[in-house]
Amino acid sequence: MISVPTTRAERAGSKPVTILRVVHWVGIVLVWLGALICLFPLAWTIEASFRPDSSFLSNPLGFNPGEFIASNYSSAFSQADFGSGFKHTVVQTGIILISTLFFCPLAGYGFAKFQFRGRRFLFGLMMLTLFFVPISQYIPLLLELNNLGWIDT
Repeated sequence: MISVPTTRAERAGSKPVTILRVVHWVGIVLVWLGALICLFPLAWTIEASFRPDSSFLSNPLGFNPGEFIASNYSSAFSQADFGSGFKHTVVQTGIILISTLFFCPLAGYGFAKFQFRGRRFLFGLMMLTLFFVPISQYIPLLLELNNLGWIDT
């Protein structure tokens, strides 16, 4: 037997409006608003990086296309040797990646399949290093910032 639509909503092919549908769409709108709010500082930073310093200080939230210049980036790329830094970064990242992909599965297999004395201690020591790696990088970072003269400025 064929069912015949009886209400206007069924005939139009739309679903009836329920409180759950309204809450669902309000949630979607709130998520999109939150995403826009979170992306605003990034867009503002990128836009401000193209403006001269005087324009940014006098009107930080305004946008004037006449002052939109790229000389900030052209002078930075002409004065610094980014190729050498990029090459060193790629080499260092490659060495870390290859050694991690080689040694981590070996250690994981050893901890999972074998019972040996000191296994729990070594595993705890390995897990402890995950906590201290970011902290141990603060001292060289602070020394570098001090050498650049960027502390207390």
